Amino acid sequence: MPASALHRVVATASVLAAVTVGLVATTDPALASNPGCGSACDDKDPAGWVPIGGHDYYRCQDTASTVEVATTGRANDYSVELRYSSQCRTAWARSGSEVYFWVERKSPHRVEDAYPDVQGDVEHTRMVNDAGYLSRACFNYPNGGTICSPWY
Repeated sequence: MPASALHRVVATASVLAAVTVGLVATTDPALASNPGCGSACDDKDPAGWVPIGGHDYYRCQDTASTVEVATTGRANDYSVELRYSSQCRTAWARSGSEVYFWVERKSPHRVEDAYPDVQGDVEHTRMVNDAGYLSRACFNYPNGGTICSPWY
């Protein structure tokens, strides 16, 4: 087989593999069976109880992990975490830094913010529905400017 024909076969196989992976990712039964709490969780406290799936109630913080971080990159400096709950399919921002911070959902756009706690306690924003959306955590750097985590 000529090299150009072999290249087309390999390229076609690569495209088919990518499409197959994309189909598997978008039809994941775990995601299909867990719609999360949707827009009902917008503006809710991740430590509070929210309904998911009819009569079941969950605290979204119980299934949360830190998925991204907004930071200056300097040790012991300001940072804000983007938290995500796989059960609720929601996102929020959390920080122990004395900065104004927020979680931002890309589209449809929504922002939930939080003000610094002067006691140095860890604070968090309210949640945004993140089922199928992109969100990030941001803060206003005290010396000027805004620092945000990557979208997740």
